[in-house]
Amino acid sequence: MANLSGKTALITGGGQGVGQGIALAMAAAGARVAVTGRTAEKLARTVSLIEERGGKAIALEGNVKSPADLARWISAT
Repeated sequence: MANLSGKTALITGGGQGVGQGIALAMAAAGARVAVTGRTAEKLARTVSLIEERGGKAIALEGNVKSPADLARWISAT
């Protein structure tokens, strides 16, 4: 994967499965990561995994179908 230092990635479904894997890979490549999803506990786990490996991440709970949540995620990211 390319060097993503200085970049920020917003990953939907980042609390588990493929989304979590993508978030971990992006962080390993140097990106700051915002992980989004509906379950705060799962998002917190992904953030912890990223931070344990030296990366930077934030968790943003919400629903991808909600325009208000999408706007909030973009603003926070």
